[in-house]
Amino acid sequence: MANFKLCSKCGKVGLDQYDFRTRYHSHNGKYYYTNICKGCESSERKQWVENNCERYREVQRIWRDNNRKYSKEWDKLHPESVKKKSKKYRENHIDKIYNWNAKRRAMKLNQTPELTENEKAKIEMYYKISQYLGKKWHVDHIHPISKGGLHHPDNLQVVTKEYNLQKHNDENFRAPTALEYFKI
Repeated sequence: MANFKLCSKCGKVGLDQYDFRTRYHSHNGKYYYTNICKGCESSERKQWVENNCERYREVQRIWRDNNRKYSKEWDKLHPESVKKKSKKYRENHIDKIYNWNAKRRAMKLNQTPELTENEKAKIEMYYKISQYLGKKWHVDHIHPISKGGLHHPDNLQVVTKEYNLQKHNDENFRAPTALEYFKI
Protein backbone atom coordinates (compact mmCIF):
# COMPACT_ATOMS: atom_id res chain seq x y z
CA MET A 1 0.00 0.00 0.00
CA ALA A 2 1.41 3.37 -1.01
CA ASN A 3 1.44 6.30 1.39
CA PHE A 4 1.83 9.98 0.70
CA LYS A 5 4.99 11.66 1.92
CA LEU A 6 6.26 15.23 2.13
CA CYS A 7 9.77 16.03 0.84
CA SER A 8 11.71 17.80 3.59
CA LYS A 9 13.71 19.78 1.03
CA CYS A 10 11.26 21.08 -1.61
CA GLY A 11 7.93 20.45 0.15
CA LYS A 12 6.54 18.35 -2.70
CA VAL A 13 3.97 15.70 -1.77
CA GLY A 14 4.40 12.35 -3.49
CA LEU A 15 3.76 8.64 -3.22
CA ASP A 16 6.48 7.00 -1.16
CA GLN A 17 7.13 4.03 -3.43
CA TYR A 18 7.32 6.12 -6.62
CA ASP A 19 8.77 9.47 -5.58
CA PHE A 20 11.13 8.48 -2.74
CA ARG A 21 14.07 6.07 -2.67
CA THR A 22 14.18 3.08 -0.34
CA ARG A 23 16.99 2.63 2.15
CA TYR A 24 17.89 -0.44 4.19
CA HIS A 25 18.15 0.12 7.92
CA SER A 26 20.67 -2.39 9.31
CA HIS A 27 19.62 -1.84 12.93
CA ASN A 28 16.18 -3.37 12.58
CA GLY A 29 16.63 -5.04 9.18
CA LYS A 30 13.78 -3.12 7.53
CA TYR A 31 13.47 -0.90 4.47
CA TYR A 32 12.23 2.64 4.76
CA TYR A 33 11.72 5.60 2.41
CA THR A 34 14.01 8.63 2.51
CA ASN A 35 12.71 12.07 3.53
CA ILE A 36 14.05 13.69 0.35
CA CYS A 37 12.32 13.05 -2.99
CA LYS A 38 14.21 11.52 -5.94
CA GLY A 39 14.41 14.88 -7.76
CA CYS A 40 16.04 16.69 -4.81
CA GLU A 41 18.36 13.75 -4.16
CA SER A 42 19.45 13.75 -7.81
CA SER A 43 20.14 17.50 -7.81
CA GLU A 44 22.06 17.14 -4.51
CA ARG A 45 24.20 14.40 -6.06
CA LYS A 46 24.94 16.52 -9.15
CA GLN A 47 25.86 19.49 -6.97
CA TRP A 48 28.13 17.29 -4.82
CA VAL A 49 29.94 15.99 -7.91
CA GLU A 50 30.41 19.58 -9.19
CA ASN A 51 31.75 20.78 -5.83
CA ASN A 52 33.95 17.73 -5.28
CA CYS A 53 35.00 17.05 -8.88
CA GLU A 54 38.72 16.72 -8.16
CA ARG A 55 38.13 14.55 -5.11
CA TYR A 56 35.64 12.44 -7.04
CA ARG A 57 38.16 11.83 -9.86
CA GLU A 58 40.86 11.01 -7.32
CA VAL A 59 38.61 8.43 -5.65
CA GLN A 60 37.90 6.87 -9.04
CA ARG A 61 41.62 6.77 -9.90
CA ILE A 62 42.44 5.10 -6.57
CA TRP A 63 39.71 2.52 -7.13
CA ARG A 64 41.06 1.75 -10.62
CA ASP A 65 44.60 1.38 -9.25
CA ASN A 66 43.40 -0.97 -6.52
CA ASN A 67 41.23 -3.00 -8.89
CA ARG A 68 43.57 -3.66 -11.79
CA LYS A 69 41.89 -6.99 -12.44
CA TYR A 70 39.12 -5.06 -14.18
CA SER A 71 41.51 -3.40 -16.60
CA LYS A 72 42.32 -4.34 -20.20
CA GLU A 73 45.91 -5.20 -19.27
CA TRP A 74 44.65 -7.72 -16.72
CA ASP A 75 42.31 -9.18 -19.36
CA LYS A 76 45.23 -9.70 -21.74
CA LEU A 77 47.26 -11.47 -19.06
CA HIS A 78 44.36 -13.68 -17.91
CA PRO A 79 42.49 -14.86 -21.06
CA GLU A 80 41.04 -17.95 -19.34
CA SER A 81 39.41 -15.83 -16.65
CA VAL A 82 37.99 -13.48 -19.29
CA LYS A 83 36.63 -16.46 -21.21
CA LYS A 84 34.94 -17.74 -18.05
CA LYS A 85 33.43 -14.28 -17.34
CA SER A 86 32.09 -13.90 -20.88
CA LYS A 87 30.67 -17.45 -20.83
CA LYS A 88 28.88 -16.66 -17.58
CA TYR A 89 27.57 -13.38 -19.08
CA ARG A 90 26.28 -15.22 -22.15
CA GLU A 91 24.53 -17.80 -19.95
CA ASN A 92 22.86 -15.11 -17.83
CA HIS A 93 21.89 -12.83 -20.74
CA ILE A 94 21.04 -15.35 -23.47
CA ASP A 95 17.71 -13.64 -24.26
CA LYS A 96 19.35 -10.23 -24.59
CA ILE A 97 22.05 -11.65 -26.90
CA TYR A 98 19.51 -13.56 -28.97
CA ASN A 99 17.36 -10.43 -29.39
CA TRP A 100 20.38 -8.35 -30.44
CA ASN A 101 21.42 -10.97 -33.02
CA ALA A 102 17.86 -11.31 -34.33
CA LYS A 103 17.61 -7.53 -34.69
CA ARG A 104 20.94 -7.46 -36.56
CA ARG A 105 19.84 -10.26 -38.93
CA ALA A 106 16.51 -8.52 -39.60
CA MET A 107 18.26 -5.22 -40.28
CA LYS A 108 20.64 -6.94 -42.69
CA LEU A 109 17.75 -8.63 -44.50
CA ASN A 110 15.79 -5.38 -44.74
CA GLN A 111 18.80 -3.62 -46.21
CA THR A 112 19.69 -6.24 -48.79
CA PRO A 113 18.53 -5.02 -52.20
CA GLU A 114 17.60 -7.35 -55.05
CA LEU A 115 20.90 -8.92 -56.06
CA THR A 116 21.95 -10.54 -59.31
CA GLU A 117 23.63 -13.95 -59.22
CA ASN A 118 26.96 -12.22 -59.90
CA GLU A 119 26.51 -9.86 -56.91
CA LYS A 120 25.53 -12.78 -54.64
CA ALA A 121 28.67 -14.63 -55.76
CA LYS A 122 30.77 -11.52 -54.94
CA ILE A 123 29.33 -11.34 -51.42
CA GLU A 124 30.00 -15.04 -50.92
CA MET A 125 33.55 -14.49 -52.18
CA TYR A 126 34.17 -11.75 -49.58
CA TYR A 127 33.11 -14.10 -46.79
CA LYS A 128 35.21 -16.97 -48.19
CA ILE A 129 38.28 -14.69 -48.41
CA SER A 130 37.74 -13.62 -44.81
CA GLN A 131 37.33 -17.24 -43.72
CA TYR A 132 40.45 -18.28 -45.65
CA LEU A 133 42.55 -15.52 -44.06
CA GLY A 134 41.49 -16.66 -40.58
CA LYS A 135 39.83 -15.34 -37.45
CA LYS A 136 41.81 -12.10 -37.53
CA TRP A 137 39.95 -10.87 -40.63
CA HIS A 138 36.36 -9.63 -40.90
CA VAL A 139 33.97 -8.62 -43.66
CA ASP A 140 33.06 -5.00 -42.99
CA HIS A 141 30.28 -2.78 -44.30
CA ILE A 142 31.96 0.44 -45.48
CA HIS A 143 28.76 2.40 -44.82
CA PRO A 144 27.38 0.66 -41.66
CA ILE A 145 24.03 -1.12 -41.86
CA SER A 146 22.98 0.63 -38.65
CA LYS A 147 23.40 3.96 -40.45
CA GLY A 148 21.47 2.95 -43.57
CA GLY A 149 24.20 1.17 -45.55
CA LEU A 150 23.19 -1.69 -47.82
CA HIS A 151 24.32 -5.31 -47.66
CA HIS A 152 25.69 -5.12 -51.19
CA PRO A 153 29.10 -6.10 -52.64
CA ASP A 154 29.93 -2.45 -53.39
CA ASN A 155 29.58 -1.71 -49.66
CA LEU A 156 31.74 -4.61 -48.41
CA GLN A 157 35.46 -4.91 -47.69
CA VAL A 158 37.70 -7.46 -45.99
CA VAL A 159 39.57 -5.80 -43.11
CA THR A 160 41.48 -6.84 -40.01
CA LYS A 161 39.54 -7.70 -36.89
CA GLU A 162 41.31 -4.86 -35.00
CA TYR A 163 40.26 -2.27 -37.58
CA ASN A 164 36.67 -3.51 -37.73
CA LEU A 165 36.26 -3.49 -33.95
CA GLN A 166 37.80 0.00 -33.70
CA LYS A 167 35.61 1.31 -36.50
CA HIS A 168 32.37 0.05 -34.91
CA ASN A 169 29.73 2.02 -36.87
CA ASP A 170 31.74 5.18 -37.57
CA GLU A 171 31.47 6.12 -41.24
CA ASN A 172 34.45 8.50 -41.11
CA PHE A 173 36.92 6.07 -39.52
CA ARG A 174 40.05 5.99 -41.72
CA ALA A 175 41.48 2.59 -42.60
CA PRO A 176 45.25 2.22 -42.64
CA THR A 177 46.66 1.95 -46.15
CA ALA A 178 48.48 -1.22 -47.22
CA LEU A 179 51.77 0.65 -46.85
CA GLU A 180 50.89 1.63 -43.27
CA TYR A 181 49.48 -1.76 -42.38
CA PHE A 182 52.28 -3.91 -43.76
CA LYS A 183 54.91 -1.21 -43.09
CA ILE A 184 56.30 -1.48 -46.63
